[in-house]
Amino acid sequence: MSVLASKLLADKEFAAKIDALKAKYPEPRTALLACLHLCQDELRHIPAECQAFIAERLGLAPAHVRGVVTFYEMYSEKPLGKYLLQVCKTLPCMLAGSEVLLEHMERKLGLKPGQTTKDGRFTLVTVECLACCDGGPALMVNDELYKNVSPERADEILKELE
Repeated sequence: MSVLASKLLADKEFAAKIDALKAKYPEPRTALLACLHLCQDELRHIPAECQAFIAERLGLAPAHVRGVVTFYEMYSEKPLGKYLLQVCKTLPCMLAGSEVLLEHMERKLGLKPGQTTKDGRFTLVTVECLACCDGGPALMVNDELYKNVSPERADEILKELE
């Protein structure tokens, strides 16, 4: 278990936050997505130990929690970089140039989708849809959406993050 995960699981405040989320929902299992977001916000991923902890707090099977984590693209079992770069790969964005954008970012960062830079700053992924079909190619950096992103605009965005 990582040092960060150990600290988080030992943190009474984290457990209290999980319990508070659980109390907001009519059934404990309906708090699962919110609890997973909380963990990922804290650690930049959801390790197996945290999945088991959340499962126990919500009265769920660990396999169910892992199934949810692995089903949704928004959750990761591997640590994410400080900046999560999501390039849309659906047809409207592809027609607008997302393949060119992705190739440019791969070269610029020295990454393939799913990889993180050695310094932990950037993780590059592709996603099925960013709900921005009229503004492709679309790029999301953490929670900020960018529309009509050319390779040149991507360079500007990356420079702003330095």
